[in-house]
Amino acid sequence: MNLIDHSVEQVDFALRRRFLWEKCLFDADVLKIILEEAWKERGKDATLPTLTKQEQGVFTRAIMEAATKINETITKDALLGEDYQLGQAFFKKAIELGFAAAHREKVAAPSAVVLAEHATKSLWRLVVEPLLHEYLRGSHEGGKLGEALKKFKTSFAFTAAEATAPQELHDEQSDEAEAPAPAFAGSEAPAAEGAEDTVLAAGTAEDTAPATEE
Repeated sequence: MNLIDHSVEQVDFALRRRFLWEKCLFDADVLKIILEEAWKERGKDATLPTLTKQEQGVFTRAIMEAATKINETITKDALLGEDYQLGQAFFKKAIELGFAAAHREKVAAPSAVVLAEHATKSLWRLVVEPLLHEYLRGSHEGGKLGEALKKFKTSFAFTAAEATAPQELHDEQSDEAEAPAPAFAGSEAPAAEGAEDTVLAAGTAEDTAPATEE
């Protein structure tokens, strides 16, 4: 290596000069694909507990919503910003962590709502909080760091209403589909308003925070 590249900072610059760089932010759609694939893999092992297809969708949307909210809070934070967003790879173990936590609590057959609650709590404790602590520990004195982390914990907190809302829309759509529609004889009735899933974020694949750039 060149003499000018000997210090750590200079090594970093040396690497940056030798590669192309693309900015990668959190992508909720990619997280959805990751979780759907994880459900498929889990379904191949008959010894592992799982959920119905419908409940899997409720759980997946709940994790997507929680991940989107924490990244929105990070983006708006004056000390962090979008460069510190948590990539979808940080949340890919949500299913495994949810079932593990439910097992510890002796919940034999958790619903999607209960499983999502356990998953978000475990993700916060094992993944999100430790990383944010490292990002912020040099910027707050004394007990102020704990206060700062509360804001992020609140944004990542799971609520049953958020997880069940998409299911309620699905049920309403099903009811309308079963009802007769003489005014539209020979053609399909209009789709229920708001029935489609909402796209939560934009970005690219499984890249994580800037500290892991390669």
